[in-house]
Amino acid sequence: MMLDRFISALIDTLESHYDIDLARVYSCGYSQGGTMTYRLLIQLGHRFAAGASAAGVLNDYIASGSNPIRPAPVNNNSNQGD
Repeated sequence: MMLDRFISALIDTLESHYDIDLARVYSCGYSQGGTMTYRLLIQLGHRFAAGASAAGVLNDYIASGSNPIRPAPVNNNSNQGD
């Protein structure tokens, strides 16, 4: 949960310093960053409009017992070697 608090605080800090549209915040990542994108969409889905994962895995640890806040659009890009 520490990561969730950090990312949420980061979004709040960016909003306080810059004119950002909170309805258009996205998460994307490659490999482990893609896996983190899945985690953020599950645990902080209310803070993100959508996510994109390249070669990331929605592993059992993240998916098991997950209760997403809301459905979120996800672009998943994987290849045979991933």
